[in-house]
Amino acid sequence: MPESPIAHPNPTPKSVHRLSVATAAATLFLIFVGGTVTSNDAGLAVPDWPTTFGENMFLYHPRNWVGDVFFEHGHRLTGASVGLIAICLAVWTQRCDPRPAVRRFAWALLAAVVVQGVMGGIRVNERSIAFAVVHGCFAQLFFAAAVWMMVITSAAWFDAVEAPATPVPRWWMGVCVATPVVVFGQLVAGAIYRHLHVGLAWHVGGAILVTIVVSVIVMWVSGEHADRLLLLRLVKWLGAILVIQLTIGVAAYVATSAADPTGEATFWQWFIPSLHVAVGALVLAFSAALALGVYKLMGSDSRRRTTRSSDHMVPMGSSP
Repeated sequence: MPESPIAHPNPTPKSVHRLSVATAAATLFLIFVGGTVTSNDAGLAVPDWPTTFGENMFLYHPRNWVGDVFFEHGHRLTGASVGLIAICLAVWTQRCDPRPAVRRFAWALLAAVVVQGVMGGIRVNERSIAFAVVHGCFAQLFFAAAVWMMVITSAAWFDAVEAPATPVPRWWMGVCVATPVVVFGQLVAGAIYRHLHVGLAWHVGGAILVTIVVSVIVMWVSGEHADRLLLLRLVKWLGAILVIQLTIGVAAYVATSAADPTGEATFWQWFIPSLHVAVGALVLAFSAALALGVYKLMGSDSRRRTTRSSDHMVPMGSSP
């Protein structure tokens, strides 16, 4: 008879998980808002940092939020909001979560928010396109880390030890780890294309490579590990989001190709490319979550095999 699933109580209070969800959701929105800044070429609309035209950023009067200033100043305030949520998450996790590694990870997220904000400020003060690219790419990594925090504080993380389970080959761990690396490389190519307007062929080639890798993983999990509910859910979401991303990517190219380089972008000309950036972050986050899920299940398999081996060991001095 198949083994029954083993119950693993979640030691993390629901409030910590909810804060993790809020951090991830706010970060995704921040990435979209950051995308609108680039799409409208508004990165230097506010020429100073941490002040806004010499005034306190948080006291800058809304009547002055016009034109490109609206996008850049809104981006800064959204970033500050994410920082505030990250502070709450770190403090509350430190107080409530019994796992030291999770507490350290929450503080690492907070540190990453600070680093991200400083990089954004350097980008403005130094008028640096290179820092704009790094700033955008680091935001994608931070979002993936925030999704990890959301996953490891969820009940699904502790319910992932599913009994029937075909063992996961170790070499597939390498494939699943390589997937977010490939996706991130594609996002870097996209950031370079958006900011420097070069490397479209690399970006398209990266999209093809990501599609091939994700398709192989989806087919493998669906065919060989359909009993792994955690993996199955993750790959279904990953596949669906990738299809959406590819569609938006084509639409973004069409929209930007029709744009007048000397005039203001229309709504669709800034909205679609910004959405493309945000959905790209989702592809990275789900591929990273998949790698984390495979790591979790491989550890469960290893512990299960160890337990079975110890159960079958014959004590010394006893008859077989």
